[in-house]
Amino acid sequence: MGHSQLFRLLLQFSPGGYSGIWTLLNAINQRVIAVQSNSPGYYIRPRIILENNVVLQRKQWVFHIKSIPARLQSENQSEYFVRLYQWWSENKLPDEVFIRLTPPNNINNKSEIKWRIDDRKPQFFSIENFMSFGMLQEILERAGEQVLIEEMLPDPDNLLKIGDHKRVLEYLIHSYRQDESNR
Repeated sequence: MGHSQLFRLLLQFSPGGYSGIWTLLNAINQRVIAVQSNSPGYYIRPRIILENNVVLQRKQWVFHIKSIPARLQSENQSEYFVRLYQWWSENKLPDEVFIRLTPPNNINNKSEIKWRIDDRKPQFFSIENFMSFGMLQEILERAGEQVLIEEMLPDPDNLLKIGDHKRVLEYLIHSYRQDESNR
């Protein structure tokens, strides 16, 4: 997980350094990925829940870009949609997800890939909505080597209702080691 340059600079001045949950999540993910080493073209990171109450990591499917069907020149938009929909179903992906790209390895001004900094941010996608299909095509055209598909959690039926609207809330929690001598 990449942090901003300001965040990394400020960490240099914090007592005891940064002790985040990422160390634990990365260790779990590495073990799970090692078990799945025979999976062709993708691996799955599990949903990780603390105390049956707090989701530390949503379930994620990380696909190599070449394992996702690309539109053939002979296909029209509808034919490609049907083929991608079948692939989506075969891989048992949820209907509503967030899609995030990893930056291309060799990006420069002459790169054919039109990478945008916003591509790191999760983009909502519904396989049931043909209108969001065009957005998916654009995202896949800008993809580097991997595409991360993450479950939408909570799902739309279980979102928090605030007034007349349903909302998604996400909390950023910082944790720091407390020096024993300062207690």
